[in-house]
Amino acid sequence: MLAQWRQFDPVFIVERYADALRRLSLLYIECGSSDEFNLHLGSRMLARRLNALDIAHRYEEFQMDTRIPHTATVFRSARQCGAGP
Repeated sequence: MLAQWRQFDPVFIVERYADALRRLSLLYIECGSSDEFNLHLGSRMLARRLNALDIAHRYEEFQMDTRIPHTATVFRSARQCGAGP
C-alpha cells in the first residue's frame, strides 16, 4: 500500500518532473506549522528535494494551522514572487 501511495507523493516523484518544474514561472509552497494532518512535514521534505535538484521555488511556513483562512497572505506572497496582477 505504501508503494502505491509513493507513486503519487510529490516528495518521491519530484525528480521525475524536475525539467517541467524548472520551466514554471512560479512554484510556491505554503503551509501552516500546526497543520492537523502534519502536511508541513511533507512540505518541508519537498522543499529540501527542490533545493537539492536546484529547482527554483518559494517555500513559506506560517505559524498557524491550515484551517485558518489566509487567502490574502497567499496572494500577497505570490505577488512578491512576481506572479499575478
